[in-house]
Amino acid sequence: GLVGSEMCIRDRIGIQYRGTCSGKFVVSDDIGCKNIVAEIPVTPAETWSEVRTALQIADGKHPLYLFFQGSGEAAVKELYLA
Repeated sequence: GLVGSEMCIRDRIGIQYRGTCSGKFVVSDDIGCKNIVAEIPVTPAETWSEVRTALQIADGKHPLYLFFQGSGEAAVKELYLA
């Protein structure tokens, strides 16, 4: 894990979603999804639902790529750092 000055000030990531999705959203700081910085589990939801999880990323500016792994479809209303 990351320690001390390597820790991100915002150490959680959240998503608001709804849909028939069952699986997880994977957050990576590279487009090839080689370095996963968070995994957000999701289950089917008829109304807007919110899930938060730990974010493991070093300080600095990084792109964030969101990938869905699972079945069904999801509408994403918001993705945020907390």
